[in-house]
Amino acid sequence: MTTQAEKSNKPTHYVRTMTGYGKDKSFETIGAAWIDFDENNIYVKLHGTQVVDRGFYILPNNASVNDEGGR
Repeated sequence: MTTQAEKSNKPTHYVRTMTGYGKDKSFETIGAAWIDFDENNIYVKLHGTQVVDRGFYILPNNASVNDEGGR
């Protein structure tokens, strides 16, 4: 098992919200997320003071800017 001290402090996921629909959709990064050391919880830190009136996506940090699936 990996301890928290052995892991990087770099976020493991992006937090994004989608704007637009279809071909006009884009994703705005509104924060970051980390999987905790025992991999049972996710800590989410939003940038600034956010008012999120819709759902948001938590995507792996290797996802491209407009890729909602992380592939």
